[in-house]
Amino acid sequence: MQHVMTARVAAAQATVDAWKGKPFVWGEYDCARLAAYNLKQLGYAPRISRFGYYRSALSATRALRREGFTDVGGWMDSLGLPRIAQAAALPGDILGFGHDDMPLRVGLGVALGNGRMLAFLADQVCHVVDPRYGADGADYYAWSAKPCRS
Repeated sequence: MQHVMTARVAAAQATVDAWKGKPFVWGEYDCARLAAYNLKQLGYAPRISRFGYYRSALSATRALRREGFTDVGGWMDSLGLPRIAQAAALPGDILGFGHDDMPLRVGLGVALGNGRMLAFLADQVCHVVDPRYGADGADYYAWSAKPCRS
């Protein structure tokens, strides 16, 4: 178990090092690419390139629909990651938060441990924050991303 936790923490830290402070840019620095980067650190092949070129919420939605998904939560489910309670998330797990006011309905972040996550906020910058950050009426999700390699 120790080597699995070490791999989880290393993946989460590598993601923080690469993404913290990055400005949000559709198709380059967005929540799906953040999650994909973290999953790659854990040994997954999230195939994010299948969504192709997108530069707006509208073109991202079209890319998701073209691949058969209504939101990025559906894409996460398609990767075979089991859904878990957000409170059970360990470093490197993927957290989701959704609200009808969000452009793609579900945003993604990376669990870091100690009640923190890495995610893009309303200021369009990637931050380390408390995962309960959000609007009233938001839905919360989590997917377990146990390392494929450790």
